[in-house]
Amino acid sequence: ALEKVGIRDADAFMAVTQGDNRNYFASQMAREVYHVKRVICRIYDPVREQIFRELGLETFSPTSIGAQIMFDMLLGQQEAK
Repeated sequence: ALEKVGIRDADAFMAVTQGDNRNYFASQMAREVYHVKRVICRIYDPVREQIFRELGLETFSPTSIGAQIMFDMLLGQQEAK
């Protein structure tokens, strides 16, 4: 599937399926097999995100980002009182 969409000529790759394991596998393939320069991997599970980051992947977790936004909003409400 990656070759059908031109992975061999890609400068960047983002893995954004609904599965953390699929995203990790696709990111590793893009980086290690196809030597894509920039690979970004979406990981929903914050624990896995940290593990995959420690393995050298550039990751982001919408779960962590969303939690931080909600925390910041909560603090903002408390500071306004």
